[in-house]
Amino acid sequence: MPIESTSPALAWPLALRTWHGVLEGACSAADWAQALGETRPSALLLADRDTLAGLPQAIAAWGRERVIPGVTLRCSEDLESAEDDVLLLPRSAAGYAALCRFLSWRNERPRAWESWLRGGRAPQLFEVVALLHSSQALARLQASGAELWWWQRDLDDSVPPGLPTLALALLDHRHGRDRAGAVIRAAVAQREGRLWAAAQGLDQLRDPGPGWEALVSRGHQLLAAAYRPAQRVWQMPPSPYGDAAAELRRRAEIGLARRYTVVDAALRARFEHELAVIIRKGFAGYLLTVDDIARGRRTCGRGSGASSLIVYCLGITNVDPQRYQLVFERFLNNAREDPPDLDVDFPWDERDAVLAEAMRRFGADRVAMVANHCYLRRGSALRVAARAYGQRDGDTTRIRNHLRAQHRYGRQAQLPEPWPGILDAAAALEGRPHHQGLHCGGVIITPGPIRDLVPVHPAAKRIALDTGEPCPLPVIDWEKDGAEDMGLVKIDLLGNRALAVVRDCLADLHADGITIDEDRWRPAEDPQTQELVARGDSIGCFYIESPAMRQLQARAGSGAFDALVIHSSIIRPAANRWINIYLERLHDFRRHRIHRDAWYPHPSLRQLLSESFGVLSYQEDIMQVAVHMAGFSETQANALRKALGHWDTGSRLTRHEREFREGAAAKGAKQGAIDAVWEMISSFAGYSFCKAHSASYAMLSFQCAWLKAHFPAYFLARVIANEGGFYQPAAYLEDARRRGIEIRGPCLVHSDWASLREGAGAIRCGLHLLPGISAALAQRLLHQRRQHRWRGLDDLRCRGRLPAQTLDTWARAGALDALCPGLHRGQVLWLARCLGLRPLPGLEHADQQRLPGLDATPVDPTVPELPQPSFRSCVQAQLAILGFAPPCHPLALNEAPLMAQPCAEITPAWSGRRVSVYAQVITRKQVSARSADGIQPMAFVTVEDASGILETVWFSEAYRRHGPRLEQQQALLLQGQVQVEYGFCTLVVDEVS
Repeated sequence: MPIESTSPALAWPLALRTWHGVLEGACSAADWAQALGETRPSALLLADRDTLAGLPQAIAAWGRERVIPGVTLRCSEDLESAEDDVLLLPRSAAGYAALCRFLSWRNERPRAWESWLRGGRAPQLFEVVALLHSSQALARLQASGAELWWWQRDLDDSVPPGLPTLALALLDHRHGRDRAGAVIRAAVAQREGRLWAAAQGLDQLRDPGPGWEALVSRGHQLLAAAYRPAQRVWQMPPSPYGDAAAELRRRAEIGLARRYTVVDAALRARFEHELAVIIRKGFAGYLLTVDDIARGRRTCGRGSGASSLIVYCLGITNVDPQRYQLVFERFLNNAREDPPDLDVDFPWDERDAVLAEAMRRFGADRVAMVANHCYLRRGSALRVAARAYGQRDGDTTRIRNHLRAQHRYGRQAQLPEPWPGILDAAAALEGRPHHQGLHCGGVIITPGPIRDLVPVHPAAKRIALDTGEPCPLPVIDWEKDGAEDMGLVKIDLLGNRALAVVRDCLADLHADGITIDEDRWRPAEDPQTQELVARGDSIGCFYIESPAMRQLQARAGSGAFDALVIHSSIIRPAANRWINIYLERLHDFRRHRIHRDAWYPHPSLRQLLSESFGVLSYQEDIMQVAVHMAGFSETQANALRKALGHWDTGSRLTRHEREFREGAAAKGAKQGAIDAVWEMISSFAGYSFCKAHSASYAMLSFQCAWLKAHFPAYFLARVIANEGGFYQPAAYLEDARRRGIEIRGPCLVHSDWASLREGAGAIRCGLHLLPGISAALAQRLLHQRRQHRWRGLDDLRCRGRLPAQTLDTWARAGALDALCPGLHRGQVLWLARCLGLRPLPGLEHADQQRLPGLDATPVDPTVPELPQPSFRSCVQAQLAILGFAPPCHPLALNEAPLMAQPCAEITPAWSGRRVSVYAQVITRKQVSARSADGIQPMAFVTVEDASGILETVWFSEAYRRHGPRLEQQQALLLQGQVQVEYGFCTLVVDEVS
């Protein structure tokens, strides 16, 4: 309940801790706003420990005119003494900059901070007020130029001479329910080595009483005069160009001539319109900055930026917005106040170099990454709570897996003590921020020193700049939305593995004398590629390789680029119903060639959504429908789009839903139409794309699909080499084997670090697939192999400094066979184990150069005659170590039951029939399904045998009875009924053995 206007809380000057002061504050800034109600004081001091991470949220919740950006610091070496806590707050904008610099210095130079605590020097704190309750840091803060006040907590306090005094109330929680969670928060803080000190609760405040009037009055006066953040001013990246508009036109005109052989009137008109808007809005320098960063690299510009012809002409994006009817206004329009959204993907292994180049180009003092505020979810909250209880991580993982398995199969978990209590503690922590991470790509580039605008801390991630040791990436205190709210302009520079796959494939082809002219490469127009996409044969292809996406493609039966753009966007976590409706209407249209009125519950939808038969697909669809059906302004529609993009969308949508329903009703829409359209809109919650983003992804998908269709060995080898695909390497290798490509295992003689093609018909697995090998060790071995070929197994052992266990593992994996010609696998293993018993030579001899005429190469001992192991045992050992079997499909080792049908032979002709398949699981996805017994788990499971892949459905009953077998990672005999939808077969499993 909000406090009343007569509450004692309103008599005190208030300093509030939020939950961004990790573990100390009990609640969010929004919770504080609700508790204080509309009568909240005109000044509220933010007082989180060590950070301003919660400042944007405080401004949003309390109002910019109320928030004073303060921070609590422990200014002594005594970590137990809460009396030594100091509250710092700025008097002015200069004081705010000084405070940000001071916090950055503390974060980035911990040794200098420790030295300052012992009397050393620190950055100046002019225009910064320090509220003390201990003399511990008085002299140091005074020397730094801070304005000192004594924070009086008792009328009998002994006040140092000459210091003005005041009183204020420091609050870290609202009421008793918040206090109940303090025990676990304090325990977690102690376990993690964090400072923690309790403060008062809002419900514990009492009237100041006699003697406090002057102190309280001075507290109010100080807060009233303190600095509040000014209205947002965009901190645009600096531009070195005297006339950015002229330079942008010059580059864009060059790109226009390169991209188009003919520039017609419509294209020229769009070009001039976009350029005029960009220049008028002041974003020419911003686009030049992004172009400077991206120039000369393979990129996939995405997000709404791909809607812009100018961005396309700069070469940042690769989808023709004129041809594919991408709307520029989604990127930038006259009504838009905030900077445009331009995300650029780079090959994943080049992104660090891109970041380093940005820091060199613009200055390390003006560049920093955006933070991620990492909130505790169910699993992480359990781990944190268990640590506070003294439990080992291994035990927590075991309990968590037990809980997950029980939840999967609808069974009640019985846990021993103290785990029920730990679960309760975890529930109290769930949903709270716990630490700061690194945003996947958000970079801030400011015109002046960034540490004047926001505190910065060093990330664990390091990158190499010029010389010397790699240095930590600087990270601001704020996450992406907070940074935007505070006027910082984010550029997303992201790593993308598919771009590296395409880059490496084209380089491999070029090395083999096959050159692809990328300026004339039109993969989306290639019939063979379109056919591959249409049948869902897209394992390994960026964004279209998941089972759900492959099924959607196969059910739609279309390999057209426009269709894939729709499918890339429509396949969302909450959109299954609408996907089925889309497919039903698509096939109905193909049969009858008409659009039915029932597909469009409101007249505006026919014109807006005819491409997708009345189903919302893109963010633009939501915005256009809101404008045309409910009378939203562009600003309202954009706010709705933004609200849908958050993980806590449900709490943000209430106002927008009310406005939509009221607006649509006012424009004459029927209740049924309003309900249907809002249901579609709400399915976008937490996950949605704009059309330009989907088109950019679809173009990269087609590039991958083209390479797979025409050069599968090259392509799949590079998919495996770049790692990070949807499936494990075994799935890609088996896909290659089904295409007639020979699989050759990792080999210390023939393999590189990365998996590579060997000719057009074989894939050589790379050393990266071997267990027990790091990139550094592999590079050392490859370097030594180039210097002198291996003379035997002992030569490898000695020069590589390899321990016995590594030799044993690699021998069983078959990776040492080529070092021992004439020996079978059992003899190689005997030799590896024999050599493993010998001590390695001293390091002083390991890297000595061989003298001319003197060969000091170790000689392998003679291997005795030994029984040759069976093919089956060799393959099983490789399977256990590598996760795949180079010689054959794992199921080839077993004789399939006579009743089993090969996966590839399950065709639409089998519709409705019961069949059995003998297959292994390659991936699965659990979902929740409504039933008569409530919400029950079920699963979609992808299985394969040597012949191909089959999608299976395990409804709740079957999943509850047979699901645990999926945990055993064994081949399964599945029985069920074949179901065919739009020509695509799935097996509805009801028996498993």
